[in-house]
Amino acid sequence: MTVFAGDVISATDVNRRVGTTTGLSDSSATSGTTELSIDQVTAFLIAGRRYTITWDTQWLGTVAADVFFLLIREGSGIAGNQLDFTTVKVGAATITTEAAILMVDYTASATGSQTFTATFRRSSGTGTLTAKASSTQPRTLKAEYAD
Repeated sequence: MTVFAGDVISATDVNRRVGTTTGLSDSSATSGTTELSIDQVTAFLIAGRRYTITWDTQWLGTVAADVFFLLIREGSGIAGNQLDFTTVKVGAATITTEAAILMVDYTASATGSQTFTATFRRSSGTGTLTAKASSTQPRTLKAEYAD
């Protein structure tokens, strides 16, 4: 958004974030191919307005070459519409924590509270995946105005 001299601006023009969840500890590990809810954020959205949902996470796998999906879903838990996903492959198991950032644009269909959930699901292999976090390296799931 461009602001010109003399324009009236509102707080939302400066503060674009409308919701944030911060994870400060490791999640439970995935189990089999069952999808696991990791982080969830709820924000008040305005109908017709575009938002960017961003999940910044670190992960650690237990079996090299296993493949997992990292997803952002609309709604609470694992049953909501899938909005975005990426595939990650475990390189060196239980040795290296990897990072992933998922971003998706979302247009609100109604004014009100909307929940988004970030999840893990194993695609192939036999191991598990854990979302990592600490007070010095937190995980975040956030909703921000896109325009």
